[in-house]
Amino acid sequence: MSFTESVKTVFFQKYATFKGRAPRSEFWWTWLISLVMSFIPIINIIYYVITIIPLTAVTVRRLHDTNRSAWFVFAPLILMFIALGIFFLIIFFEVSGQSPLSNLVIPPIAIAMGISLWTFYLMFLRGDASENRFGPNSLLEESTQDL
Repeated sequence: MSFTESVKTVFFQKYATFKGRAPRSEFWWTWLISLVMSFIPIINIIYYVITIIPLTAVTVRRLHDTNRSAWFVFAPLILMFIALGIFFLIIFFEVSGQSPLSNLVIPPIAIAMGISLWTFYLMFLRGDASENRFGPNSLLEESTQDL
């Protein structure tokens, strides 16, 4: 999938489509744009607010291409909210001294980081060659549309 096809698919055709599959090229071209935009000061905030849905959707579809669930995207977020909640409990209930709750903050953060690294690794894997539980191979589907 070319750069322009990827941009057209992610940002216009499948803006909020979480079903189906996305090939590696579609995912990586989209995230390359995000990386470039992160270096442009004011524009990057606006860009990420506008594109958080399609970026999440293409990540979910990419996981589907490797026959994995979207929980790999959302589990780290849930764990970070748990860690943040524990952190605020510590701040709210502890005025001074070491809190026994402070040791509970590190495990959810460590697990979230591990899942995030695993998810990043999964983005490099080749998708299933044939149909899986999330649909037909997106690359084969693409080539049959050209006929």
